[in-house]
Amino acid sequence: MEVDLEKMCGKLSLTEQEEEVVVVDEESLDGALGRSEKCLLFKLFTDKQFNKEAFKSTMKRLWRPGKSISIRDVSDNLFIAEFEDPWDKEHVFREGPWAFDKHSVLTNEVDGLQQAHQITFPEELFWVRIHDLPIMARNWKMGHIVGKEVGSVVEVDLEKDALAWGEYLRIRVKLDVTKPLLRGKKVCVGSSNPFWVRFSYEPLPNFRYICGTLGHNHKECNQWRPLMEKFSVSEFPYGPWLRAGNFGDYRGPVHRELWCCVA
Repeated sequence: MEVDLEKMCGKLSLTEQEEEVVVVDEESLDGALGRSEKCLLFKLFTDKQFNKEAFKSTMKRLWRPGKSISIRDVSDNLFIAEFEDPWDKEHVFREGPWAFDKHSVLTNEVDGLQQAHQITFPEELFWVRIHDLPIMARNWKMGHIVGKEVGSVVEVDLEKDALAWGEYLRIRVKLDVTKPLLRGKKVCVGSSNPFWVRFSYEPLPNFRYICGTLGHNHKECNQWRPLMEKFSVSEFPYGPWLRAGNFGDYRGPVHRELWCCVA
């Protein structure tokens, strides 16, 4: 509805009086802009209807602020949280990504001069595991080089002079949530032949097995119904193997009997 009204207003032929600009200096806002440092915006990454009160109370519980927090609705599926202690806000950004009912909770800083319909959530933080790197190529630099292909690298879970001896190299990146997930990349080290490294994501919310985009599962995907009669889930180009670790509200229990189909 808000988007429709915005489009309608954009087509209006304004009168001379409506065209006149009302100029307001920032001092008239009585310091309200400064409060944005203690605030963050968030939304649930879904087009489905959901219980807003349950969502807000769950996020309060998961975020575990040391001091008080207030959450208010800004518009449909857009909320603002104001923290008494700015450290609690940083904790939310640092410990994400977050989830509710297997849907991503997208977070963003507050620009106090933006209108609600201008606010976007193009990126979200995820931990990505890089599998099958050569044994001696699992270092901090490799994490950054390969990680840049996935998104904006925020952190490599490794000391700069160390090697990841485990099954994977773990990086934290900002992903463009509007694009399909990368399943892996071909890599060439020096004069070696190109080899394939695969990615898995933790925690990974609902996504489409058909096209690899985030935001909903097969029950909400119009492309699913005709294909499910012709192909099995294992034949789809994306699948549950992209999901690493547990997933629920934040890091809840795994319900594998649902995840065989609910991606």
